[in-house]
Amino acid sequence: MENSNINIYLRNTDEEGTPADPTTPGSTPNAESPEKQKENNGNGGFGAKALAIYLGKQAFQMASARVGQYTRNSVLQDRVSSALRVGAYVGAIAVNPVLGAAAYGIDLVSSSIDYNFKSRQEGSTLAIKNERAGNINRSR
Repeated sequence: MENSNINIYLRNTDEEGTPADPTTPGSTPNAESPEKQKENNGNGGFGAKALAIYLGKQAFQMASARVGQYTRNSVLQDRVSSALRVGAYVGAIAVNPVLGAAAYGIDLVSSSIDYNFKSRQEGSTLAIKNERAGNINRSR
């Protein structure tokens, strides 16, 4: 049995059978086949490219996040994290200066809030430990 394709073409005509003006609503003067539209859209390999980019980013983030774990050097991990953060802000500022500066400001404020919270927490923990040990500061 032979495979045969049946192509049906529709032409926008008026009531008398003459071709309609291409500017009228509903007419498609440059209609393309679905295969040709897919080729022109360029979405053929987009999914594979996006997946490859995503996996590359994940691998880089995992490797950079575990530098301190592999080297047993927390100072090196802090430096790597800081360098990546600075690079991200430089890129963001290069793309859109206003939004990049806003993102940097928000991160700076949240970092200072976290630092103040941790320092207060450590201070109160130290005071409790000193009281338990009997080292009470009586110079007040």
